[in-house]
Amino acid sequence: MTDIYFGGGMKDLHRRVYLSDALYRLDHWKQQTGARFLLRELAIPEIGNPFGVSIDGTLVAARSEFQHYCAARVGDLLESAHSTIVEIGGGFGGMAYYLMRDRPKIKYLDFDLPESIALATYYLMNALPQKRFLLFGERPLTMENMAASDIVLMPLFQMESLQTASADLTFSCHAMTDIDKEELASYLATTQRVTRNHFLFVGTRMLSELPGMGGLDVKNFQLKEQRQLRWNSHRQPRVEEVECLYSFHHAAENMNTAERDLAHVDR
Repeated sequence: MTDIYFGGGMKDLHRRVYLSDALYRLDHWKQQTGARFLLRELAIPEIGNPFGVSIDGTLVAARSEFQHYCAARVGDLLESAHSTIVEIGGGFGGMAYYLMRDRPKIKYLDFDLPESIALATYYLMNALPQKRFLLFGERPLTMENMAASDIVLMPLFQMESLQTASADLTFSCHAMTDIDKEELASYLATTQRVTRNHFLFVGTRMLSELPGMGGLDVKNFQLKEQRQLRWNSHRQPRVEEVECLYSFHHAAENMNTAERDLAHVDR
């Protein structure tokens, strides 16, 4: 692996540090998931020349343990095999791959920067060629087109087009911590409107500690659970990473009949 990915010039010290980091994260993954998954479940498609550590014949790609943990965490919160998931800032699609691989009946929507959406489109179309995709510029983001799609990949501003309470769960990992306060308030207001049940948030601070909440009623974000993740505490002990689970039971209660019917399309 050293010769292929690092040109053969990697020092033994750095090699040991890299391996130590990879093994720590693997042990942490087992602990966080209750050791209920086999190592081979971390396997990913060989798309984009992934690198990592080969253990017992499985390539454990960089950060794949965390992406799999997030997918498992999201999956555990779902009430239906046909749930609709929104992710804000899905990156290249690592979490989405695990989620769709293990729960093939769900509907997945990703809203991100255009360059990230382009990368996720390439990765997920190659990794999950059997899925039906809805891409920006091809067809509008309507409930009808969503119902005919398995994976929806759109730029961030398109999230405002979603119907009220059209997502069972919204997930955001380090996509909101450092953005402009006006944008933060806008994203959170939209998240509150479109999410029916849960908002799973990962960042360096809880929502209540983020600046610039604007006029948003934070009380509507009902904190149900909080976890310290510690995925990187061995390297950055002073940097905290918190996972917060919020609920939106009020969303479905406030929908009118037409909105409720639309929200349950394809369920």
